[in-house]
Amino acid sequence: MEGKERGYKFVEDRELRWKYIDREGRVKVPITDGQLAFEVWNYLRNVVIKKPSWLPAFRYVECFEPNPVFQVYPGPPDPWISISPDAINRMTKYFEFSWLKIPIRICGNIWDSQEP
Repeated sequence: MEGKERGYKFVEDRELRWKYIDREGRVKVPITDGQLAFEVWNYLRNVVIKKPSWLPAFRYVECFEPNPVFQVYPGPPDPWISISPDAINRMTKYFEFSWLKIPIRICGNIWDSQEP
């Protein structure tokens, strides 16, 4: 793998494997809805910094649709995110800035079973 040759470190169990390829030949990356919610919260935080005028438009977003490459499972954000459980709980439910409180909902097909 080219990344390893350049000295990057990878967590082996997070690399893509053949079992994540569906019948049509598309890769399906397993991810939890909590991790996606955390990523949405982080994106909105960056919007505040870079384009704050965009933020009010997010009040009208019904839910955030994950990219089809993801196979979404219920669960918390990834364990290596070093934030208190209470903060993660708030972050994965809503984003607050000034007078805005934007709900964070992940839509789409969330599998009932845990990650394979």
